[in-house]
Parts: sequence; C-alpha cells; structure tokens
Amino acid sequence: MPSKVMFFQSEKEMLLPYDSFTQMIYVLGIKFACDHWGVLRNDIFEITTHINPDAVIDNDRVQKSLEDLERTGLIKYIARDNGLMVVEDFGIVNEFGYLKTNKKVHNKESDWVIQIKYAIKSGELNPYFLEIPAVLLAKKQQFIKAYLNGTLKQMTYQKEGMTFNYYDSLMYPEIYHWYQDSKKGDSNEFHK
Repeated sequence: MPSKVMFFQSEKEMLLPYDSFTQMIYVLGIKFACDHWGVLRNDIFEITTHINPDAVIDNDRVQKSLEDLERTGLIKYIARDNGLMVVEDFGIVNEFGYLKTNKKVHNKESDWVIQIKYAIKSGELNPYFLEIPAVLLAKKQQFIKAYLNGTLKQMTYQKEGMTFNYYDSLMYPEIYHWYQDSKKGDSNEFHK
C-alpha cells in the first residue's frame, strides 16, 4: 500500500494565500490526478473532469489558478509546449513501494517517461526524479545525496535477511550513469 501524503507542511503554507477554488484545483484536479511520480497532462478539461465530470467550471478561472500555483512553486511545466505538469516534491514526500516491482515484472512506468528523461537531461527535473518515489521515506535524503555524489553502491538495505545496494535496484540506471558522466563532462547521451 502506498504511503501517500495529501499535504506536507510547506505545501499547506504555500496554499494559504489562495481561495478555496485554487486549493480545490490543486488537490482534486492535480494531486489526485497525477501518477506516482507527480506528473499529469496539462489539460484543463482533464483537470476539471477529475474534479467533477458533471460540473461546468470556467476555464479562465482554472487557468488563473494554474498560473498562481506555478508562480508559487507548487507545480512546474515540462515537455514540448508545457504539455505536462509536475507536482513539486511529490516523490520526496510520498513512497510507493511497488514501483520497482511494477517496472521490472510488469513493465509499468509513467506514461511520460520519455518526456521526463528529456526534462532530466535539460535540467528541468532532478536526475533522481524517476527513482525517488520508490525509496523508503526514511532513506530519501540519504538516497538523494548518494545519487548525486555517485556512491549508491555503498548505500545498502536489508530485505528478507539479505543485503542489497541501491545501485543494483535502480529502475533507470542509464540516467544515473548519464548524470555521473555528465558531471565529468564525458557524455551528453543516455547509456542504453
């Protein structure tokens, strides 16, 4: 079962200045509609349909709310023509324990993994973005530090009496290698 946090403290504080409509757009239209990585399509119709499929909601009012949420830093846009929306820090405050299994066994991943990889490569998203929702909440900051400094092989965890390192359990090792190589100036492409 996912450990999904509806609101974390700084998010509550950032939402305080906004009216209930903007808060509703954020909670019901964006956070409930996004995938496990906090990504969803930037489509006003989908956002409003997710809130209430029977209601008619003013598109201009929704657009203003989205602009306010972006300005505040609760969401950001990525992909061509800002076609996707990302909930900031979604993967850091939420944990989805079966993401690795779903990827390895069932080949399930974000619908927008290609666009996410481009956003990582262009610096719009952190290099650990695709991995972080599957990391234990208590280990997230340690994982981020090890990911960024290239020491994931030294970071271990216990499972069923066996010891594993985080490097061997990466879902997207090609991004990790690309990031480490790009820090050295060796590569500009993802490894296959």
